Amino acid sequence: MTTTRNRQPKGTESGGQFAASVNPESTVDLADVGRNKMRVTNSNGDEFEVRIIREGDRYGMNDCLVNDSSNKFFSENDPVMVEFWDAGQNPDVFQDGCQFTGGRYGLHSLMENSDEGRGLNLYGGEPRWSIDGKTMKTIYEWLEPITTEAKDSR
Repeated sequence: MTTTRNRQPKGTESGGQFAASVNPESTVDLADVGRNKMRVTNSNGDEFEVRIIREGDRYGMNDCLVNDSSNKFFSENDPVMVEFWDAGQNPDVFQDGCQFTGGRYGLHSLMENSDEGRGLNLYGGEPRWSIDGKTMKTIYEWLEPITTEAKDSR
């Protein structure tokens, strides 16, 4: 499913090239949506993969980590994690053409701001790694059933 709204050239959006606020001219492309991951394109044309890491799932470089109580990132109060990957990388260098942005959040912690319309800066050292508010709204809508599922399993 693809939703397109008056795509503008990179850098011409109101607020500058890397604005993370809601932009009525933004484009959201849902190129790949599944149970555990989805791909979105922010208003600047940068593609991201959003991944769900459920309790017991493997993740990290070469799946070397497990999301369980033996992991220091695991939280019994927020056992499902959400990761953000830059999906616009060279597949010869990065597996599936995705580079981890460093953005990893507990699902419930991330959803606390879901009704505020704000974007998300994934890593301040890389200006492209930000997601505008309109694209985050699409991500939040995709995450909502997972949030309900996670609450019910506690």
